[in-house]
Formats: sequence, structure tokens, C-alpha cells
Amino acid sequence: MENTGFSLEKNNIFPSEIIDYVLSSIPKAVADKNIKLIKKDFDDNIIFLADKEKIIKVFQTILSNAIKYSFNEGEVVISLKKKFANGNEFLVFSVADEGIGIDNESMGNITKKFFRGKQAFSYSPDGFGLNLYISKKIIEAHGGSLWFEKRKKSGVVFYFSIPLNN
Repeated sequence: MENTGFSLEKNNIFPSEIIDYVLSSIPKAVADKNIKLIKKDFDDNIIFLADKEKIIKVFQTILSNAIKYSFNEGEVVISLKKKFANGNEFLVFSVADEGIGIDNESMGNITKKFFRGKQAFSYSPDGFGLNLYISKKIIEAHGGSLWFEKRKKSGVVFYFSIPLNN
């Protein structure tokens, strides 16, 4: 990806195509931890232009992490909103969990290649620290952004935006 780049095959997509596909691929992980999945502020009348397979990968990464790092019987909230910034309109996906969160030491490194925070590693030792890095690159190739915020009590909210006027 870094040496050769990658191409995007953009098509018009409804958000539910992404979300429903990913949700159908993870029922065991949700059931194993008794996670409650909630769709909030969800406007599915939006059509956006993107590479469907790559956006599925991004959403799958973020949702899988939310489930993996959530405590048993927790909630994961999926939200979708239109936002305006710098004269442009964006579609913003968010996934909020109530899990282990991200320690302060890891905050600036979480989307760097091969990085895994100490908390994440101790909670789930599997992984190479590439999925969030790749996800960020995919979103940036679409002209969007990927970011996160710590929640007040516990957990984290991951966001990614896709421009609607591209």
C-alpha cells in the first residue's frame, strides 16, 4: 500500500450497505460478550461516493475493536450524521464503546503503523497494530479524516468522515 499506493473504485453507496454488511459478519463476537448494539442518530437517506469494500474494512476494524475492547454486557453505539466543516459537507460515522479506553501514553500513537497500546495488548495480545493505520490511510485517500476521543467514564469513540461533495 505504501510503495505502490492503491486505487479507489468509488460508487454511490447507502450507509446501511456498509453497516448492515458488517453487523451481519460479527454476531458471534457480540453474542459472546453480550454486547448491546445501538444505532443512534441514523440517517440512511444519504448517498455517498466511496470504495465500498475499503469503507467496509474501515468500519469493520472500528466496530470489531469496540467489541473486542468492551467489557461484557456493555453497549456499543453506532451513529451517522451529516456535518459541515470548512465549507464542505461530510458524512461522519462514529462508534462509541464503554470498554478499556486508550491510556494517555498511547493517545498520539494509536493510528501509527505497528503500534499497540499497553492496555490493548494486555487485554488482547493478538494483533500487529496495522488495522487502524490502514483504516486511516483509506479514509484519507477518500478525502476524509479518522479520529477518536476518550469518553469521560470509560471507553472511546472512533469517528471517520467521508466528503459528500466529491
